Amino acid sequence: EALSATTHHSRPIGAKFNVNDNQTDVQVAFADGFRFLLASDASLRALNDRLLCNNPAANGTGVPRRGGPLVVPMRAFRPNIAVGAANRWSLLPWEEDLWHTVRVGKEMVCRGTKPCSRCGIPTVDPLTGQRFGGENEPTATLRACRQVKGDVCFAQNLIHATAEMGARNYVATVSVADVVTV
Repeated sequence: EALSATTHHSRPIGAKFNVNDNQTDVQVAFADGFRFLLASDASLRALNDRLLCNNPAANGTGVPRRGGPLVVPMRAFRPNIAVGAANRWSLLPWEEDLWHTVRVGKEMVCRGTKPCSRCGIPTVDPLTGQRFGGENEPTATLRACRQVKGDVCFAQNLIHATAEMGARNYVATVSVADVVTV
């Protein structure tokens, strides 16, 4: 049997995460929570600026870091949609938290559901399996600046809005360098 979001493998989004009161039957499948995770370069840049400002030599620990200050790459957050801007200053940090409708390329329309509450995974580099500098970063810095309803947050959870609008087996093609519009 081919797996799809329309088979018994889907489940409803929890009511506390459904920010659109008009839609109570939103489904997700094959994800721990949501289909897509969108993060912006502006938010990552703001986080890394805070990491550097905390203490460039010791990163807030009092102990100098080997290799210099900690800079966390986007891959730490595992987004499947990373948004940059043609003009570095045209995106504001954490702006993606407020995006309700997002079009990726020509075919895919998504709906923002909520900021992504983070577990300890972003403290581990997916390329090496090692903690970033052996510290609890970037979670500790995010805890100081990015709590939403008590959760440490980075990036925005999205669901595939086009499929919600009635196209049960809707397929959209998304490519690297697709334009993202809000």
